[in-house]
Amino acid sequence: MSATTVSLRTITLVFITAAGVHCSFAQQEVPPSRLFSASTDCQACHNGLADRNGDASIGVHWRASVMANASNDPYWRASVQRETVDHPDASAAIEDKCATCHMPMARIIQQQNGTSGQVFAHLPNAFGRLANPVAPFAKDGVSCTVCHQITDKRLGTSLSFSGGFHVDVTQPPGAKRVFGPFDIEPGVAHIMNSSTGYTPQKGNHIQQAEFCATCHTLYTHALGENSSDMEQLAEQVPFLEWRHSDYADASSCQECHMTAADGAMAISSVLGAPRENVQKHIFKGGNFFLLSMLSTFCNDLFLQANTAELQNARIATIEQLQKNAATIAVSVGPAQTGDGQLSAMVTVENLAGHKLPTAYPSRRVWIHFTVQDDGGTIFESGRLYDGKIRGNNNDRDARKFEPHYDSINNEEQVQIYEAILADNSNRVTTGLLNATTYLKDNRITPSGFDKETANGDIAVKGAAREDISFADGGDKINYMVPIGNAEGPFRVTAELWYQPIGYRWAANLNGVAGKQTARFSRMYKKMDKRLTAIRLATATQKVTLLPSLQITAAERATAARLAAEDTDDNRQTPH
Repeated sequence: MSATTVSLRTITLVFITAAGVHCSFAQQEVPPSRLFSASTDCQACHNGLADRNGDASIGVHWRASVMANASNDPYWRASVQRETVDHPDASAAIEDKCATCHMPMARIIQQQNGTSGQVFAHLPNAFGRLANPVAPFAKDGVSCTVCHQITDKRLGTSLSFSGGFHVDVTQPPGAKRVFGPFDIEPGVAHIMNSSTGYTPQKGNHIQQAEFCATCHTLYTHALGENSSDMEQLAEQVPFLEWRHSDYADASSCQECHMTAADGAMAISSVLGAPRENVQKHIFKGGNFFLLSMLSTFCNDLFLQANTAELQNARIATIEQLQKNAATIAVSVGPAQTGDGQLSAMVTVENLAGHKLPTAYPSRRVWIHFTVQDDGGTIFESGRLYDGKIRGNNNDRDARKFEPHYDSINNEEQVQIYEAILADNSNRVTTGLLNATTYLKDNRITPSGFDKETANGDIAVKGAAREDISFADGGDKINYMVPIGNAEGPFRVTAELWYQPIGYRWAANLNGVAGKQTARFSRMYKKMDKRLTAIRLATATQKVTLLPSLQITAAERATAARLAAEDTDDNRQTPH
């Protein structure tokens, strides 16, 4: 059967029947509203809500979240453009893949109309105007009617990863279902269906970690010459890290990242009855710096949320990180001091249900360690300046990286917990589609994570794998600090810092051809670099040298000579 001639507003679908016969027929282009609704439609009934702490409006909280702004993220846009510049022959496939989880509604609409997902065609122009009917759905990011239409089909399996979630696109308006955590009274469900075309239905899967894993478990395929497929890389796999930890039996993603309402509250301003165990739609993750950038350039990016809402989301994210991400402790015993050297043990514990940091490999956590006396700073490792970490090899030279340490004895060494990607020639890279492996992955593992049994997708890589103090849920590192003739008392401080976009990941976008890379670089340059990182935890100990350890240089020389004589005597004694 030959293909039917179609107009500009129709598409031709081709399929194979059970008998293997190719058939084709003309079908009217699917309008976006048949598949999804805009978030503003949902907000009409799901704003104006409160719990005992005040405003708990679902729409207000959501629109200031990273989820809502998944397509507005200037760093994401620049990163996608960098990949298309690096691999121009695969640019269409790259846009389609990246749109899967950052512009999911737009991509599904385009798929249903016989084309692949696009990114740059849907971005607003300099005046905020959108170029096509699909663009508003792209700009809505990860929105209400995409998340709440995801079914439980294949959740938790590898088919669901990398954006493999399932939305039933076969049902017409009036027969479409949206899933939530509650049973809805039939009368209320009927009213919602009459006004929106969606029928609410309880779906326990929407509260399960497997639901989030559909986009937060991402595999990429490196592209070689002529954009040929090479090795697969586990680019971000927090769900798999969680599944290999104690948290898999204790709590889900939603329990940690969606704040519980304070007391019973309604979830609708129209006929909404108070309900217990409501999770607010704040989505506290790890990217506070993006929220700072969105707040700063809110008007330039034509965002739905205002500056105050984005700042509130940023503050809530930082509070979550500082309360629930990690602890740090420092221990300096009197017996460990003297002889011109101070020894301190720093212990870091990961409180999260996945690696710290996790997800996108631009993120890094590090230890800022100082020893001070009344005269000032004697020793400092890991100081942040202008978005960089002093002493970090990778910030100084894109070809190098800082190794994992079990002990540190000079200021140019820094303990950085991070993922370092490499291409198929083992060259350090920040290009996702150049990357085939990890040279280093010493991100701090969660409680219960056994690095010996972890599979390759979540494995510890580099020197940390052989470090026995880098184990289940934490790390210990010994600092051997030269103090010379200083007598103290000393103040020893260990701080744990976190940065969502490491300096190298931002700097490598400079000079990449493209409107989005140039725009991000301008925005990043204008940002206060002190906002790029936060302190997660701090520990301080005061140390006073014991008089018996405050020995003179002559006494040290005598002690060394006697020790050497004892060694010689022992060598001469027959056994």
